[in-house]
Amino acid sequence: MDTMLIAVAGVALAIAAGMGVMMVRMLREERRRSDARVQLLTDLAGEGALATAKSPTRTIERPVRTPQPSLALRDLAIRPEAAAAGGARDLFHGRAAPSAWPRRFAVIGTMAAVLMLAVFGYRSLSLAARGRTMPAAATAPSVAPTNTPPLELLSLRHAQADGVLTVAGLVQNPRSGVLLSSVNATLFVFGPGGSFITSARAPLDFTSLTPGDESPFVIRVPVSRAVERYRVGFRDDDDRMLAHVDRRSVDTVAQK
Repeated sequence: MDTMLIAVAGVALAIAAGMGVMMVRMLREERRRSDARVQLLTDLAGEGALATAKSPTRTIERPVRTPQPSLALRDLAIRPEAAAAGGARDLFHGRAAPSAWPRRFAVIGTMAAVLMLAVFGYRSLSLAARGRTMPAAATAPSVAPTNTPPLELLSLRHAQADGVLTVAGLVQNPRSGVLLSSVNATLFVFGPGGSFITSARAPLDFTSLTPGDESPFVIRVPVSRAVERYRVGFRDDDDRMLAHVDRRSVDTVAQK
């Protein structure tokens, strides 16, 4: 799945690089054409001026005529079409044609947006498929095998002072149990109405428990609110929950 995403990203980068090269080439071609047009018009204007300068000037003497008073003089326009024609300075003024670059940028942006949507869509679908195929056992809480005999809680007491709740007890691995190592005692603290306050864990005083061994434990957790009840549990070195039974005496439970 990750290989496919890397391949799609590589294709996207290649397309972006190709578009960049194409844009640079189009800009160079447009600049080359513009320079060629300017050079051609400059050459044509220079040739026309040179031909005018080389042409000989001839003076034609015309007889002077005395105007007759009886005839009305009228001004005649010489080459009236020349007045309507544009001057020489209009030769280098081109028509303002709309540029094609906005359309090109729009096409490039659309292609990039479609490509990004395809990449994100594929990634979302792959993550969703991965979540559906995840085994249910991975999300369920890890529990020790049921054939393991439960631990026995022999004693439990607590004290709260200076904003710290201290819970201490004694736990035993039954004689029919198995060897346990790196067992942790867990503590969940609840306030009035069953609201959760905090949690903590601490290892047993003995690192390993063979069948029949006992080990004390002490858990300290800072608490700034009123504590209504708490719950103690145990977990093994694989962070799996270990079942336990309450073996405290009736008098001890009543005093608590």
